[in-house]
Amino acid sequence: MNKNTTRILGFWAAIIAIVVIFIYATLQLLTDLRLISGVRESIFLFLPPLFLAPIYLLMVLCLHYSVEIENKIWSALGLIFASLYCGQIIMLYILQFALPFKGIEQGHSLLYNGFLNPYDFLVTVDVLTYFFTSLSALFLAIALKDNVWVYRSLLWLGILVPIVLFSLIYPLVYFAGVFWIVSFTIAMLQIAFFFRIVKKKSNQNIGV
Repeated sequence: MNKNTTRILGFWAAIIAIVVIFIYATLQLLTDLRLISGVRESIFLFLPPLFLAPIYLLMVLCLHYSVEIENKIWSALGLIFASLYCGQIIMLYILQFALPFKGIEQGHSLLYNGFLNPYDFLVTVDVLTYFFTSLSALFLAIALKDNVWVYRSLLWLGILVPIVLFSLIYPLVYFAGVFWIVSFTIAMLQIAFFFRIVKKKSNQNIGV
């Protein structure tokens, strides 16, 4: 893959990810303040994560092609977990689209006899998406350990792994979600700077 193309795609993927996560956080806040109410209106909350997942995967792919060869094993692991996150988040929100709205509004779904009720199942899957994203960030941090700011921002996102796992037992999903949004935004900013700086250095070397 052409390195200049990789840097451009990576930069814009990080920027778009920041915009999408800002939209999601705004919609979530409006929902919490009950300015957006009702299940059908809350369907807007499903759209940003659906866009964010493939954008994040593209950004991780660009990082994988940007790191040094000796660190590619770590970025490849990050890419694997980013792929799991992308596939799982798409499955999650397609399921949420498919579930009967009337059943959700009443707190249950019709004719369901599984181990978890549909809402608990979807929350559990949602938590696992945070887990895969954070685990992906943790391996990317190792791959980019030579870049202090990117390393630190990804490491903060990776710290969420034990918090997310604990939230499967104790309901800390909301707290973990807020921390994840802040950490994710900072990480994307640092990654955008990383791609921009690398691109400028490359152009300067070409000029010399």
